[in-house]
Amino acid sequence: MPRLTTNHNSSLQEVVIRESSRPTQPVAVYSSFAVDFDNLRREAALLYLSNPIAHRLNELMRDYTVGPGVSFSSEDKEVDSLLKSFWSQQRIREIALNLSVYGESVYIASSSDNFPLILQYVSPLEISQVVYDKYDISTPSKVILSFSWDVRELDVIRPGKQGRIFYTNTNTLPGVSLRGTPDILPVIQVVKMFNDFLARESRRIEEMSRWFWDITIKQATQATIDQYAQSLLKNPIPSGAYRVHSDAVEWKVLSPQIPPAVSDYADLLLGYIASGLGIPPHWTGLRSASGTGLESSHEPAYRMLEERQQIIKAFLETISRFYLSLLGHEDAEFTITMPRISMRDFQRSSGALARLAQALDSVVKSGILTREEARSIFLKFASEEL
Repeated sequence: MPRLTTNHNSSLQEVVIRESSRPTQPVAVYSSFAVDFDNLRREAALLYLSNPIAHRLNELMRDYTVGPGVSFSSEDKEVDSLLKSFWSQQRIREIALNLSVYGESVYIASSSDNFPLILQYVSPLEISQVVYDKYDISTPSKVILSFSWDVRELDVIRPGKQGRIFYTNTNTLPGVSLRGTPDILPVIQVVKMFNDFLARESRRIEEMSRWFWDITIKQATQATIDQYAQSLLKNPIPSGAYRVHSDAVEWKVLSPQIPPAVSDYADLLLGYIASGLGIPPHWTGLRSASGTGLESSHEPAYRMLEERQQIIKAFLETISRFYLSLLGHEDAEFTITMPRISMRDFQRSSGALARLAQALDSVVKSGILTREEARSIFLKFASEEL
């Protein structure tokens, strides 16, 4: 039976189909792409730590998706208590930030005498390979860690499959990269261009702040000029001092005249960076929120962030179900509520709830449902929407 693997033995990232009887001999190359994604992940992580624009963009993704807080609830009080005690908002924010910075979030399922499940953090930079399901190249089945780990090859835990490691990713593209890639990858070069632009502007402003005296001595010989210059070196004129001279000597203050950069170049770069990440430029805090169609520009960004929320929610659900199964609650029902991204969505949900309440009231009055059944339907819908 063939299986799909991702080969990181060189700067080429390859996805190859191999026969299980000959695991080292590729039968058919699925795709190859001459990009070192491991180095790009390192570069993205360094930019997050050192570059204010990259830092802001990654934290925007985290804060909009999980910032206000993710809640867990269950009608079973024991399950409800277990989930709320297991999850911390700090860990959830860490998951969201790793997805943005690296494109991946990874945890080994460990345990101790007092805790049945401990999420042991794994940096995506310590992954040497991700092996995918032989029938579905979008489903990871194994994670192979670097040589710094004692146990290197771990099965991925997913619904209906036991394993040792939790793995999720985003920004993948079959044929190019089946592993996750950083959010900032499409604009990483432009972020560095913006850095270079600021450095050049800083140097220009520094040079513009320099000044010097231009002294003209009329009808002077070179010997007279040299003698005058030597006297100034020995006795420099301090600020606020008197300077008395004849009209044969003329002093002028000069400074470099360096033309500024194109005035809208910074806005052009910032707009390109923000648009490349799918967010309105003014969300970066570096551009004003003005102009026509401002509100409509938010909608595509909200949809993109909601998609990221679904990835995080699915990951949290997988971990939660694994944790509950260790405690004998394999079939437990619970709800994960992600924070509402936009007030407009909240208003839409509120309107839907009002219409549902009216419909249920009519159904109860007609005798189709009991009041308790209608109440259960309403609460279930409300928990999913709000």
